[in-house]
Amino acid sequence: MPGVDYGTVSVARKRLSDRMKDDDILNSRFRELENALNIQG
Repeated sequence: MPGVDYGTVSVARKRLSDRMKDDDILNSRFRELENALNIQG
């Protein structure tokens, strides 16, 4: 992806990971999406 560097992605992933530790609903939705993508791919 042009314009997005590794550092930006790394920080965003860390923030998401931190939020998912404290937010069960977000964690559940993320897992559902992850499973849906795995089934299709």
